[in-house]
Amino acid sequence: MTLRNRISLVVALAGCTFGLATMNASAATPPADAHSFAVHYSDLDVASPQGAMQLYRRIAFAATQVCPDNGVRDLTEVAKMRACRSQAIAHAVQEVRSPQLAAVSATQGKHG
Repeated sequence: MTLRNRISLVVALAGCTFGLATMNASAATPPADAHSFAVHYSDLDVASPQGAMQLYRRIAFAATQVCPDNGVRDLTEVAKMRACRSQAIAHAVQEVRSPQLAAVSATQGKHG
């Protein structure tokens, strides 16, 4: 199995539509109102626990970039932001198709 060297988290802000686009020559152009953040991982061995954890951290950071909190204090908005991040992370983990990354994600999801 050949691993891609980067993924991109894309969140369309209008209507909170979530998606994940693999960045390559044939990738669709994200909507104009979308935020995206590329996550590079060609330097990681995602089959190892350490590599999978490092990639998870990069994906989680990317989720904070595409789903920023913007200093919101309203509980409804905080819940929306957290749901946005969770869904962005879940889509990215699924796109990578690494059992080790999926295991890390499951563990991290339980602990925050």
